[in-house]
Amino acid sequence: MCTSIAVVDKNAFHLT
Repeated sequence: MCTSIAVVDKNAFHLT
């Protein structure tokens, strides 16, 4: 789950 959005997590860190 975190591996898929690992790259997006950096951009949308405050989103998640």
